[in-house]
Amino acid sequence: MNAFFLFIKNPIHVYDTKTQLSDKVRKLKNKYKTNATKAKFPSNPHDQQLYDLSQKIWDFQTNAAKLDTTNNNKDMVHGKPILKESALNMMAEIEKELKKLEIYQLQLYLRTVELIREQTKLFL
Repeated sequence: MNAFFLFIKNPIHVYDTKTQLSDKVRKLKNKYKTNATKAKFPSNPHDQQLYDLSQKIWDFQTNAAKLDTTNNNKDMVHGKPILKESALNMMAEIEKELKKLEIYQLQLYLRTVELIREQTKLFL
């Protein structure tokens, strides 16, 4: 949870504590498990998106746990999955894309400030 907190705290610009994040993730996971076991489907589009994302996250964990029992813990270290080289390469690519996006957002913000400055000059 600590690594996830450190990874996500800057991009979302929210100043919550690790405890708050942990509680939110736990509650979302419990909500997903409840809805999945009862076969209760979301009624609005926002809840449907949340359900779909939750399914991608936690169904992967249950599938990984099933694979772990069949592999006799070959791909696990201290109860955590070992990332394969392809997954590490994909993570590196995602980090590069996120960095590009962050640069683009900063350029866009700078352009917005420049336009506001020009507009202010016109009014003065």
